[in-house]
Amino acid sequence: MRALSAARAVFRTCAPILHTTPPRMLSILPRGNWTEAVSRAEELVGSPTSLANFRSLLGNEVGALDVYAKRLISSQHPFLEAAKDLILSDGPNRQFRGLCVLLMSKALAPTRRKGEQDGAAREPILPKQRALAEICELIHAATQVHAATVNMTGGAMRVPTDDFLFANKMSVLGGDFLLASACTALARLHNVRVVYLMSAAIGESMEGRFSQPAATSLTLLEDWIKDTHLAGGSLLARGCEAVAVLAGLDDDTQAVAHTFGRHLGIAHEISQSARVLDGRASPKQVSGCAAVVFALSRGQVYDSVSGAVHGSLDIDYSQQRTALVTALEDYTKRPTSDGLSDIRDLVAILNGASCRVAAQAHAAHAIAALAPLAPSEAVDALRRMAAVVANP
Repeated sequence: MRALSAARAVFRTCAPILHTTPPRMLSILPRGNWTEAVSRAEELVGSPTSLANFRSLLGNEVGALDVYAKRLISSQHPFLEAAKDLILSDGPNRQFRGLCVLLMSKALAPTRRKGEQDGAAREPILPKQRALAEICELIHAATQVHAATVNMTGGAMRVPTDDFLFANKMSVLGGDFLLASACTALARLHNVRVVYLMSAAIGESMEGRFSQPAATSLTLLEDWIKDTHLAGGSLLARGCEAVAVLAGLDDDTQAVAHTFGRHLGIAHEISQSARVLDGRASPKQVSGCAAVVFALSRGQVYDSVSGAVHGSLDIDYSQQRTALVTALEDYTKRPTSDGLSDIRDLVAILNGASCRVAAQAHAAHAIAALAPLAPSEAVDALRRMAAVVANP
């Protein structure tokens, strides 16, 4: 997509500086397992995106982008970190959703209704389905860029510099630009049902990404799971359902695709969030990560089928829970490596690793949802993707 190419071009100019700091580990598996699964998937569907050459796209505007990139670097704004994660990372976050949507498209091909056009019927992946995969990636990129916006009214907010304010505007306008491009491409599909599904995905993804329950809330786990369902499951679920709609398949097959995408999206979101404590992270990322949330909610049980949370908080661990809340508050005021180490230790005591069990349960539901589909290499690749996402 031309919009995503333009966004990437801004940050390619600052790639040498971005690489001077160790990138956060996004992969949730030993390197080879994830690489093997993605390589096999890409062999089946082809490259998940098609990006134009940066210089041919931007022409004489490349010099202006260099100036903007320098201002962003000097601002130390979270927008820069979000851009690095989206553009420079090669972990499981990069093009994950588009690749899964394309795999689902190919997995549905054997059961696809005979098209009115013979050429379209012979294609394992329709052109509109490929376009939808790129739209899913654009929506995800827009959500991540918007989420980097800093609330300037916060009490602990330092006096912002002009470059910081500029970066905040770039975060808002950049996300809006990507969303506008996604909506324009969505309209070109000329399918009202698909437009409805993806519009709902945009709203739910934004709602889930910007909602963050307080660490001291008694319904912390329940609220966090709800937001994760929206932020992690909605886009992939509706994207997979939409390719079934574009293929002209019945409601039952659409439900299969939706269920798979929903559970896989949640498993990916939980697994990725659980890895936040493994590297450097902002206070907002730490307080809202899966390991911390499940640790604070020790004693409560999460049902991955219904999404309900049962039980009460473990009284025996009330002191450790209070200490963890205090450590989070201290880390918010003054982020240090020692503070993050204290949080890791308290999470380990509170058995925060239970979030991985939740991720594996959702991955198992995703794999089970594929049972009605005809056996194929694409279905096997989807199962493999679910397995590597949830099993570190």
